[in-house]
Amino acid sequence: MKLGLFGGTFNPPHAGHIALAESAVRELRLTRLLLMPAFIPPHKSLPRGTASVEERFEMASIAASLIPRCEASRLELERGDKSYTSDTLQELHGLCPGAKIVLLVGGDMLLTLDRWHKAETIFRLASIAAAARDGEELPLLLEKKRELEDRWGARVTLLSHRVVPVSSSEIREKIAKGEEAPFLPPEIAAYIRERNLYR
Repeated sequence: MKLGLFGGTFNPPHAGHIALAESAVRELRLTRLLLMPAFIPPHKSLPRGTASVEERFEMASIAASLIPRCEASRLELERGDKSYTSDTLQELHGLCPGAKIVLLVGGDMLLTLDRWHKAETIFRLASIAAAARDGEELPLLLEKKRELEDRWGARVTLLSHRVVPVSSSEIREKIAKGEEAPFLPPEIAAYIRERNLYR
């Protein structure tokens, strides 16, 4: 089995997340892709007025329903505490013995991946797939790919997909101002309205 892991706060998940996930499933020929909301992300704090853990999981579940061979996972939410990718990969290997795991990250994350908690464990337990935001970022990612492969023995694939230029923080700001939020799937926009999130 080829299992993809796509983690994040998903606060909220947006069209950029969905497009990247769809590209990964298609290009990497994944058997399954897990969208995994972090309980507490180790690299950033969740903003005030953020969606609850359960609301973020519900939105991730809606997003997963829009992507082939994808499902939302509660693994990091149930573990609690800081969500270190190295711990998650070890747990996944225990739950899915023999699976080939691919960690899906944005280009900005790839550039700092070797500074993540227990980076050597991440590179041992998973191959990495990343996508550039634009043509200007691509040379940086190619250079980083070579560095990670030479220094860490990492297995890195750069997807042909180009990341949709949107962030969850921009979407939250638009909603807080009562404006129409771009790049938000209708199903997730409806959930946000129903729960009156980010206002």
